Amino acid sequence: GPENMKTSGDIAGVASITIERMIGGVALFANADAGDIDPSDESCRGAPNFSGSTVIAQKVIETRTSIPTTTSIDFHVASKVVDFGPTNLNLTLERLGTDCKHGGELDICAICKILKCDANIHLGGDWVENTPRFTAIHWNVNGVQSLMVTLPGEPLLDLGYEIRNDTLKLGYNTTYLFGYSQDHMGYFAPPADYNLGGYEGLLSSWGEETAEIVRSHALDVIHQVLAEL
Repeated sequence: GPENMKTSGDIAGVASITIERMIGGVALFANADAGDIDPSDESCRGAPNFSGSTVIAQKVIETRTSIPTTTSIDFHVASKVVDFGPTNLNLTLERLGTDCKHGGELDICAICKILKCDANIHLGGDWVENTPRFTAIHWNVNGVQSLMVTLPGEPLLDLGYEIRNDTLKLGYNTTYLFGYSQDHMGYFAPPADYNLGGYEGLLSSWGEETAEIVRSHALDVIHQVLAEL
């Protein structure tokens, strides 16, 4: 709040500091496809040295010590900037939470049912980022094909599942999604989530197809990097 304007890495930041202190190097944290990322009350205890940070750091350190390292690795990178154009903010009364179960013949809901009221707002780059960069990075260690893909906003879980399934079919053992990367265009809600309503759908600024548009451009840079192998 206003009484404390300092920035904080929160639970992930303290976990990264702990990892670096214990095993050295640089601990890189990235949000992937987001679900409910609000930590439990137990995880938040002991601030600013959150108890959840210790749990995360210990698990990372345990996993890290079991991984065979290598001194030689080749990276292949593909990247592109995409012009999404103006938004398609489909702000219907229903999506804004109006139940339309009240009023008489002159009620706004009855009128809009006839007129098909729709604030399909088209905002340009002065209002919202609309020329994001997508990047894919491929590497192979000991025969394990891995991939990192950046997504310029907050992808919901189902979009993450779809992209990982896409890359699994392309032969990747592991795919790391870096959400909130290189740009931030709001939320990327797949059609089912978009139509459920809520702020994630309302802030998916290119309409019901927002997530599919993002998915298609992510796949495009993935195929570009594959072509370099």
